[in-house]
Amino acid sequence: MAGPIKPKDVQKARNESIPEQVYEAFNEMIVQNWDGREANFKLKDVANLALRKIQASYDQNMTRQGMYDRGWLDVESAYRKAGWKVEFDKAAYNETYDDNFTFRK
Repeated sequence: MAGPIKPKDVQKARNESIPEQVYEAFNEMIVQNWDGREANFKLKDVANLALRKIQASYDQNMTRQGMYDRGWLDVESAYRKAGWKVEFDKAAYNETYDDNFTFRK
């Protein structure tokens, strides 16, 4: 019997539920956008790349909204655990720029 999940185990379980294709997409975007100090890229760009990878090898019926609903693009804690400083900048309701990630050593 598994029993209830412990609060301290929730984030680990959530990170482990994210498909490998999502991490591959983030890794590619970090490498492509690395300037020697940081990598900055738009959420929509990494979401599109992750979706293509998921549809090609995991679930061809997956949608961007499905990825958002499952929290698959909420990778900050996993990358922080790997040693990255991660910032996610989400536009406020009265702002018009694209949401973006910044990864630093």
